[in-house]
Amino acid sequence: MAYKALYRQWRPRDFEGLVGQEHVSVTLKNAITSGRISHAYLFTGPRGTGKTSTAKVLAKALNCEEGPTATPCNRCRSCELINDGSAMDVYEIDAASNRGIDEIRDLRENVKFSPAQSRYKIYIIDEVHMLTNEAFNALLKTLEEPPAHVVFVLATTEPHRIPATILSRCQRYDFRRVGVRELTDHLAHIARESGITATPEALRLIALQSDGGVRDAVSILDQCSVLGNDGVTEKEVRELLGLVGQEAVYRLCAAVVDGDGAAALAGLEEQMALGKDARQLLIELAGYCRSLMLYRATPNLDSPVLAAYGRDRLEADSRRLTHEQLVRLVELFYEAANNSRWSVDPRITAEMALLTACTPVLAAAPEPAARPDSRPQPPARPQPTAASAASPPKPALHAADSASPLATAIAAKMPATPAAVLTEQDLERAMDELLRKVEQAGKRSVKELLKDATLAGYSGGVATLLFQREMIRERVEKDDIRKWLESLLTQIVGTPIRLHCTTERSRKPVQSASPTAEAEIPEAVLRLQKLFGGKITKIEEEQS
Repeated sequence: MAYKALYRQWRPRDFEGLVGQEHVSVTLKNAITSGRISHAYLFTGPRGTGKTSTAKVLAKALNCEEGPTATPCNRCRSCELINDGSAMDVYEIDAASNRGIDEIRDLRENVKFSPAQSRYKIYIIDEVHMLTNEAFNALLKTLEEPPAHVVFVLATTEPHRIPATILSRCQRYDFRRVGVRELTDHLAHIARESGITATPEALRLIALQSDGGVRDAVSILDQCSVLGNDGVTEKEVRELLGLVGQEAVYRLCAAVVDGDGAAALAGLEEQMALGKDARQLLIELAGYCRSLMLYRATPNLDSPVLAAYGRDRLEADSRRLTHEQLVRLVELFYEAANNSRWSVDPRITAEMALLTACTPVLAAAPEPAARPDSRPQPPARPQPTAASAASPPKPALHAADSASPLATAIAAKMPATPAAVLTEQDLERAMDELLRKVEQAGKRSVKELLKDATLAGYSGGVATLLFQREMIRERVEKDDIRKWLESLLTQIVGTPIRLHCTTERSRKPVQSASPTAEAEIPEAVLRLQKLFGGKITKIEEEQS
C-alpha cells in the first residue's frame, strides 16, 4: 500500500480532533444540536489551521446516519464515503482553478436537484477569494436563498478580498494560529502514536517554525522522521529547515554589541560557506534582538519566544543594550531581510545591515572626557545672577543625544553666529536630525506633516521650511507645532532659530530682521501678520 503522508493520517475526523479551534468547534456543535444549521458558512484564517478539515467534519455531522449529530460516528457508509473523498453529495471545489462564471452557472443548475444519497448537499468552495467578480455576482442569489437541502461552506485565507454582499450572507468563523505549547503537545502525541522518537527541543522548534499551522508542523515532523535513524533532534530540524542556529546568532549579536565589524563579517562569511541563506540569517538576528527587547521590558514574561533562548543568555545580552538600541536593531534587520528578498545579491544586503548595526553601538560608548572641542562657540549672553554665571555653559545637544554621531556632526558643522549661511548638505543633515528627534518624541502625526518638507535655507537666524501643500504648511504654522520645532532646531544648531514656513508657490527670499527692529514690533501685530499674511513696511511712533 502506498505511503500516506502524516498530515493526512492525522486529519481531524470529528470536532474533538480540531487543535486550537475550540471557539469554532463548540459553536458548530451547539448549532447542530439545537437544529440551527445555517445555509452558508465562511471559514477564514491562516493556512493549515483546519478550515477544510472542519468543513468535512461538518459535512459528516450533517449527513451521518445517526444525525444530524455533533459527534459523527465515522463508521456508517456516509461518513466513510466523506472520509474517502468519494461522497456524491459533498462537492469540494477549488476556486483557484474553477474561478469563472461558467463554473458557477453549472453549480447553480445542479443546486436545485435533491441529494443522491445523503441528507444534505454540501458545497465546499476552497480559496473562495479567487473567484472573479462576475462569478461572485452569479453566486449571490443562490447563496442568499438556496434550497433547504443545500449547505455552502466557503474557505479562504484572505477574507478582505470577498465582496461585502457575500460576507453578509454567511456565518463567519475565524480560525486562529495554534499556540506553540498546544502545537508542541499535539506533535508529541502524533510522534508517540506513530512510533517516532523526537526530543522536546526539536518539537518546540518545529512548532515555532510552523507559525501556528498544524499542517506545516506535522509535515516538518514527517520529513524530519526519515532524516536520521536516531530520532528527531533539534540539530536535524535546523539542518532540514536551513536555520542558522543559536550559537551563530549569539556570536553575530556579540560582534554587533562590541561594534566589531570585522568579526560580524567573518561570522557572515562562515555561515555563507555552510550554505545558509542570508535572508534567514537576518530574520534570526531580528528574532533574537526581539527576544532581548521583550526580556528587557518584561523579564517574567512567560512566552515561547523567550523560552527558545536561555534565560541566562537573555539576561546577559539584554544588559548590554538599551531599549532604543534594541528597537533600532530589530527594525534594521527586519528591513534588511525584506529588502534582501528583491536584492540581486542578498549577501550584500546582509553585509550592509551588519556594518550599519555595528556603527551605532560603537558610537553609543561615552566619549573620553579630555577630548578637546574646536567648534566655534556661540557668543556669551549676559547672565542675570552671579550664581548662574558660575554654572557651566549649556551644551548644544542634550545629554541623551550625545551618543548620536549624526547629531554631533551636525552640531559641529552648524554655524554659531546668526549671520552664517548653511550649505545644502548641512541643511539635509539638519532635516534628518529634526525628523529623528520628532520620532524619538513619539510625535508620529508631526512626522507625517514633515514627510514632504525640506529645509530650503538658513540665514540670519531664520530657517526656511518648504512644503509641497498649503494645507500642511498652515497646520505646521500653528504655534503649538512651530514653537516646538523651533526648540528642536535650536537644540541641533546650538543657537536660537526662528522658523519660516512657506510653499513653492509663495516662496520668497526671507529677509533677516534685525533684533532691534523685531523687538519693536508688538506681539499682537506679529500674530496678525502670520494670520493674514502681508509685510510690515513702516513703523510709526504713536503721537502723544
